[in-house]
Amino acid sequence: MKRLFFFGIILIVPLAALGVWFWSLGSLPAVSASNIVLHIEHTGVEVKVVGGDKWEAATEGMVLKESDEVRTDISGRATIRFFETGETRLQENSSVVIEKAEEAAEQPTTVLIELKLISGKVWSRVLRLLDLDSSFSVRTDTVVATVRGTAFEMSKEEDGTTVRVFESAVEVGSENAEGDTVSEGFKLSREKGGAWKTVERFGVQEETSEWYKENLKADEAYLDLIKANISKRLSSRPVSRPDHPLYGLARASERLHLALSGKKRSENFGRYLEYRFYGIKVLVDDGKSGLAFQAMTELNQDIVKRLKEKRGDEAVKFMRRAEAKVRVLFDGVGPDSSLYRLKQRMEDEVQEMSQSDKASELFGRISASDSRLHEAVALLNAGKLDEVQATLEAAKQGLANIGRDLEGDTDITPNRMKVLRGKVKALLIREAAISSRLKNSLLIPGVTPENATTTTSIIKQPLISTTTTSTIKPPLVSTSTTILQKPPTAPMLDFISLIAFPNPVEVGQLSRLRVMGLLSDGSKVDVTARATFVIIGNLGIISGAAYSATRLGSVIIEAAVFENGQKKIAKIPLTIIEPPTAPIDTTPIDTTSNTSTVRQ
Repeated sequence: MKRLFFFGIILIVPLAALGVWFWSLGSLPAVSASNIVLHIEHTGVEVKVVGGDKWEAATEGMVLKESDEVRTDISGRATIRFFETGETRLQENSSVVIEKAEEAAEQPTTVLIELKLISGKVWSRVLRLLDLDSSFSVRTDTVVATVRGTAFEMSKEEDGTTVRVFESAVEVGSENAEGDTVSEGFKLSREKGGAWKTVERFGVQEETSEWYKENLKADEAYLDLIKANISKRLSSRPVSRPDHPLYGLARASERLHLALSGKKRSENFGRYLEYRFYGIKVLVDDGKSGLAFQAMTELNQDIVKRLKEKRGDEAVKFMRRAEAKVRVLFDGVGPDSSLYRLKQRMEDEVQEMSQSDKASELFGRISASDSRLHEAVALLNAGKLDEVQATLEAAKQGLANIGRDLEGDTDITPNRMKVLRGKVKALLIREAAISSRLKNSLLIPGVTPENATTTTSIIKQPLISTTTTSTIKPPLVSTSTTILQKPPTAPMLDFISLIAFPNPVEVGQLSRLRVMGLLSDGSKVDVTARATFVIIGNLGIISGAAYSATRLGSVIIEAAVFENGQKKIAKIPLTIIEPPTAPIDTTPIDTTSNTSTVRQ
């Protein structure tokens, strides 16, 4: 009997250890608190905490709360960092009150930040917020600037308030009345007496100031910091990588954890998604795109399955938070990156997750168009003009489709509808500004947009002859002083753009491709017949100048045109969506007739 007990112990101990080890594979790291933190950039910063009546010297890294006030003196500089959402930097002699700062526990994608500028100047860099119910606003007594992802400055002086926008667009108004949408590179001011000035471009002096340069560098550093923090947190669980030897066992352990999670099932499912999204991204970084997209397909299947389960709607908010957190790592990823396809797939996942909420689904599509505009700016700054137009066309077409959907949908609440329309308006203004920049970049140096229709208006005629008289004589043909006029050369193809219509395209539908060329004389020509097309992403077929969509997903269509041995390339992202469900025919069948009817 003792021997049986002894052997039982020998068996139980390793089995228990094995069980603990298996359970640990699916364990999630503890969640660290997300706070509002003050960073001192230069001494001379004070804080007056809520409920207090005295100003005290601030300390580096102190945690702030709602209703706390921060001020800087003649030499002070400070940064207030809000969760992983954004940060506000105070110049010298500035003061702000944190009126609201919350991450809704019941709605984890919703963040509300409200600051009041008492005096001075602040610069705010806000990451793209997770949902349409989130907002980041800075106000004075007379002006409110509201954003959902941008960089802007607000200053309050004795003569009034000014808002300058450095990225994307900002909605500027007042407590009682709407103002205007201000795009990047422009400013809007309101005088102390209440009169609004017209929107105008800010000057060279403002763009070359030390404050401006410092904040641009700080914006880049802040984004890098957030990316590093997210990567550090998500890399702490290597078993989430699909190429990890224990990945299969880890996934089995996760399923066991979820089955026993009770009320935290939806939240934990969302947290697992964060790690899985990140693991897939790392695979692409390592050149394992095939395995990455296989894992992405499996992840999509798990999402669809979870959405169909009981309380699937509750899980959506946690799934969308997971996707949005990881999507920060894709900021700056353009069409030439190996991560671009994955970026588009993640955008598709947002729409998949939001099917039960029309407003959120539209916001996801708006965010995708916003990404295209960010990409267009990056391409323009890099001088890749041949790709800018295609990216802009994709954004513009996406916004046009969203606009039509907004006009036809009546189930969205008035407040959310206002936000959606405001965001579309802001992005259309930004698209127009980027298009204007592109147009100016394509012009011949020294030519203004007004006279840039043809080069003939700016080509100087050669000097024929000079004499002591005012009479101009015909050129002499047989002398060495004759200046021969070269025959005019045919205009060259400088640039091509690719358009796909429709985009998005339904499965089984054709999307027509058109390639437009910009010639060296400023004119445009259709070069579709000369173009060859390639699909980046194995989702469809190219036949002539048409793309046939075969299954859901995203692809990039590339068009190429050869001109004098040079290859001109244009690319456009194209999304394949589910076709609408056909209505069921409820017409009763006539069983009394022998004639068979074929319904069209």
